[in-house]
Parts: sequence; C-alpha cells; structure tokens
Amino acid sequence: MNHVQNRSFESIVRRFQSHVAKHPEHVALRYLVTGDHDGPSRTWDYATLDERARTIAARLGDRRGDSQPVLLLYPTGLEFAAALLACFYAGVPAVATGAPDPARLKRLLPRLVSIVQDSGARMVLTDDATALAARALLADAPEFVDLDWVATDDLQWASFHRMATLSSESLALLQYTSGSTGTPKGVMVTHGNIVAQAMALEKAYLHSMPARWVGWLPLFHDMGLMANLLQSWWTGGELTLMSPEAFLQRPMRWLRAISAFRATRSGGPNFAFALCAQKAKSEDLTGLDLSSLACMITGAEPVRAPSLEAFAQAFESFGFRKETFAPCYGSAEGTLFITGPDANVRPQEGRFRAHDLEIDHRASRARPGDSSAISLMACGVPHHGLTTVRVVDPNTHREMPEGQVGEIWLRGLTISPGYWHRPELTETSFGGRLDGDDAEAYFRTGDLGFWLDGQLYPCTRISDLVVLHGRYLFPHDLEESLERAHPAIRPGCTAAFTIHSEEHGDGLAVVAELDPARMAGDGMDCTHDMVASEIRRALALEHQVRPDVLVFIEPRTLPKTSSGKVQREQCRADLLAKRLREIHREDALSAPDSTVSGKPAAHRAVA
Repeated sequence: MNHVQNRSFESIVRRFQSHVAKHPEHVALRYLVTGDHDGPSRTWDYATLDERARTIAARLGDRRGDSQPVLLLYPTGLEFAAALLACFYAGVPAVATGAPDPARLKRLLPRLVSIVQDSGARMVLTDDATALAARALLADAPEFVDLDWVATDDLQWASFHRMATLSSESLALLQYTSGSTGTPKGVMVTHGNIVAQAMALEKAYLHSMPARWVGWLPLFHDMGLMANLLQSWWTGGELTLMSPEAFLQRPMRWLRAISAFRATRSGGPNFAFALCAQKAKSEDLTGLDLSSLACMITGAEPVRAPSLEAFAQAFESFGFRKETFAPCYGSAEGTLFITGPDANVRPQEGRFRAHDLEIDHRASRARPGDSSAISLMACGVPHHGLTTVRVVDPNTHREMPEGQVGEIWLRGLTISPGYWHRPELTETSFGGRLDGDDAEAYFRTGDLGFWLDGQLYPCTRISDLVVLHGRYLFPHDLEESLERAHPAIRPGCTAAFTIHSEEHGDGLAVVAELDPARMAGDGMDCTHDMVASEIRRALALEHQVRPDVLVFIEPRTLPKTSSGKVQREQCRADLLAKRLREIHREDALSAPDSTVSGKPAAHRAVA
C-alpha cells in the first residue's frame, strides 16, 4: 500500500512494540485448547508473539506496494493473532474470516466465495491443519484453488525489520458484515479507526491500566477482535481465549476461566448471560469467584434487562457485582463501540409506555406496576469526543427531539470511510446529511433509538421492526416474551418477524428452538400443543398480538451470526423456503388460495 509518513501517529503497532520493549516476558495470549481452565493450553508472551508476527511479515514483505488484502483463514487461536499483527507490520490489509469445521463449510461456502471475490484477495494465511482440510473441501471452488496458500505455522524463523509507515488513513482490515441478507460487504477499518476505538474503550471502561481479559467470541468478529484482542495489545494486557464452540458446549467454562485467571475484563452478547444464568441452576459452582471483574461489556445484540438481572442474581454470591455490567451500542461500521456508560455506573433500565412507543413513536416513562411497559436498556454516551451521535427522522432527515424515536446517525474518528469497492453503497449509507446542513456526512446505521436524560436507548433495526395494524413492535420484546412463556424454549434461540400474505396482509411469525430435555416437567410429558398454547397466551397478554405462523425447530438450528446474534432475515427466508428443521408448525396463513411471502411491511421507517 502507499502509506503517508506520519511519525506523530501512534498506531496499534507502535503501542504493541512499546509493550514488547518494556515487558517482553509478560503473557500476551493464552489459548485454552479444550476451553477448560485446568486443561491443556498454549501461551505466548509478548516477545514470542512479536517474533511469530515478524516471521509471517517477512513472507508478506515482497507484497509491499500491493494493495490487495490478504485473507486470514484460522480457527480461534494464537496463529490468527500472529498473522493479523504481521499484516499490520507489513502494511497489508487483512480480511479476518473464521475457519469453519467441515460440517459447516458447505453452508458457509457461498459466503466465503463472496468474500474472496469482493476483497480481491490473492493470498490466504492459515495454519497447516486448516490448509489441508480446506484444500480438499474447496477443491471445486476455483476462487480458492487459484489463491496462494501459506501455512504460517510451517514458516521457518525470519527477520523482519522494515515496518510499514502507517498513517491514520492506512487501511488496516476489512471487517465483513454478517451477511444475513444479500452479499457480505467489507467495512474498511483504518489504523486511525482502530486507535480512536481503543481510546474510546480506554476512556469508557478504564482500560488504560494493563488488564486481564477472558474471551470466547471469535477473533474475526468485531467484538472479539476490537474489544478483546486489539484492546489487550493497546494496553499491554493479557488475553485468555477459548473457542466459541467450547463456550456453547459448556457455558460455565467461560466463568471458570474468569475465576481461574482473575480476569478484570470480559463480555459477550445478551444470550450468553441468559444461557449462563440458566445453566447455573444445574451446575456445581464450588470455588467460582468472579470478584476480580471490573467490567463486563454486553453488546452485539439488544441488551435485555431480565437477562442481566438473572445473571446478576445467579452469580451475586460468587462475587459478581451488577454494576460491573457495561451495556454498549456499536456497529462494524463504527469499528465497534459507539456509546457506553461511564465506568462504575450502574446499568440503567428504562420502562416505557407501550402505546406511546408503538403508536406515537415516543418514549414516556411507564408508571410503576404497568405490566404492559416496554423495557429497554440505556447504552450510555459517546466517549472521548470521538463520535457524534444523532437521532434523525429517516424520511425528512431532521434531527428528532429528546424522547422521539428515529434512526441513529453517526460521524467521527471511529467511523469507517465506507465499504470496499462499493462507492454507490458507500454514498447511500455514509452520505446521510441533516436537513438544512450539508456540511457533514453521517453514517446511517439503520437502527432505531432515542435520547432520554442524556442516554442513548437503541430499539431495533428498521428492517427488523414488526409492523402490525399501525403498531411498531420490537422483535426482541416479542422474543423475550416467547422465552418466558415455557421452560422448554431455549434462551436466545427465538425469532419474531413479519411475513406477508396476499390475502391476509402482514402477519407475525415466531420461530423457537425447543429443548427436548425440558419437554418433561413435574413427572409428565409436555406436548408441542401445550407449549404453543403458552406462547399464544403470553403474546396475547403482554403484546395483544397472536402469531399467524408458529414454528418449533430442532436445537442449535436457528440461523445466527458468528457472535450468536439471531439472523431474522435469514430465518424468514429459510421459513419461506422450508429450510428450517421443523418439528411442529401452526400456520394460519396457509390457505390454498393465499400466497405467503417475505415481502416487508409497507411502512418500514418511522414517520
């Protein structure tokens, strides 16, 4: 790449190098092979990670001047970190992707092909085991056969001292979106974006002191990459990793590792806290100690107060403090973090009148005891003056007054310059301009939210909004009711969305995973009809709606992103294409003369 010299710019590379010089023997990364804190692990100190990165960078050295990104195809682990750092050293943009197991590769192959085609990558950095498996599995995909495959764990040590000169505008990586709808698009993340992100997290969560992280989110996901890996490099901290699969198999591994390594920082999506709270009821928690935690970030999907409350209650006697929670709002286009609470400020739950939010699209505090109130979590404010957040009417482009729901718009140093090789989409998404003010361009997030009492309350994505009979319903609100309706419904494994029938108009579809072990309770078997009845009752009482299509599916089959976020658009498409692994269906829209489609509701934006 063509880098502009900027000696005053303190890049992530310069910060990392300062830690190597100060404490080369300190632990940089630890990978728990099985996910168990007392099981086998691999550990690299700062000097070892630096040496591995220099060896890989030497292999990349002959690419200097080549602007094409390099694909990183690794499972979670140490080699991914070394390869990413090597790309930074050599000034080569990285494309972070995960190495799926063979069983999932067929389903993910179209996405991987799209990423290779879109990025223009000519080289793949991977490890030997992944290279051997992938070459055999991808033999019929010419996009992969023609790439230069480099197994970095086979490289012999080589010296590399020609560090690229980086500026704030230098492209660091392409963060591909989850791709739940359409073709994945590459968010360009610059080295300036990374530094601004690190400074914002440092200010919000007191990350200036070297900390100890424990994480399970994949490193190619923005939360796992930015909040865990790169933030540990920025501060000179210690990061302990396990694979997402290890966490999902036994969620308590996460908390056991936090306890064993005295972690001060961790975090995850909302479903992870709900899952741990549920598992705590049947786990032996002897010896668990979470008192070392100073910050538990929760984000990547809507934050639900009941999930946090259940987690806090389950682990309060094991040293967890509720004020440790740090609900935040962010996006890949914002590098990650956009808003969050001040350090050590207790998370604020807002309860709002349902009628005002659903009909008038404004936030009014509900009275105590209002059973129909909608609960939303405050996600704080921008930090360090690095990002400006506006709530805007998406139709008129006028800024909304406090308490009024609108689209969240962003600009600032953490915001990406746009999408890789997509100028028209970049202009549409990153070219938002306020009515009467064309001076500044904003990124239009597609998320709904509002300001109240100085806090940002995100609501949902505009595309996910359930619009029924003039009411705006938030899908996570409906999904929360689904999960409470019956213990057989797996937490974090439900989806609510709009479907369309030419005969009946817009209707509500709900999909839920069932846990077979929980279908038996109080000594008697529970039927699908009984669970469905409880769901209908909960939705009627709490939201005054009925599901037009209700589907139960097998465990661990609901479409989700790599971070565990439910892909509602993909779920809708799979439902319509009959790709879901259904075990029970009730369909009021299946009359012979009606056509059911995924056509969106006629009114998707806030008026």
